[in-house]
Amino acid sequence: MIMKRTIIYILAVSMVSFSSCKKLNEWFGKPAMSQQEIDALVAENDELQNQIKEDAAAYERELDALRAEYEQKLANYEASNPKTPVTGFYVVVGSFKNQKYAEEYAGKIKSMGYEGNIIDGPSNFKLVTSSTHSGLKDALPALKKARSVIASKSWVYFK
Repeated sequence: MIMKRTIIYILAVSMVSFSSCKKLNEWFGKPAMSQQEIDALVAENDELQNQIKEDAAAYERELDALRAEYEQKLANYEASNPKTPVTGFYVVVGSFKNQKYAEEYAGKIKSMGYEGNIIDGPSNFKLVTSSTHSGLKDALPALKKARSVIASKSWVYFK
């Protein structure tokens, strides 16, 4: 019994060891790929790689065009709005009706290294700010940072 298993094991190992994958595929019904099929797959891969490069370049061009459009609209807004607030644009990270809660939150914001000022907002809200800026263009990067670090629902307020 042990001798039979050993012989079968040796035969199986020798078949696998001394046979190519191509032969095994043929024995078990999987035909080997022809050179023509391999060439077709390589050509398809090359075509897909080129398409990826073209799409990436088109994406970059579109992104550059959108950036230019954004810059132009922002410049037009700032030029056409003569009532640009003297006090500035505020990045607001919290709003409270209760002065005590606003003061506590402002203390927390200050301990994080931000401005932490309290300003009066609409409808008697107390707004806690992380930073103040002279223009909207300067406030937008600060808003992005505030949303990622302090409060995801931060916003810009101006008087």
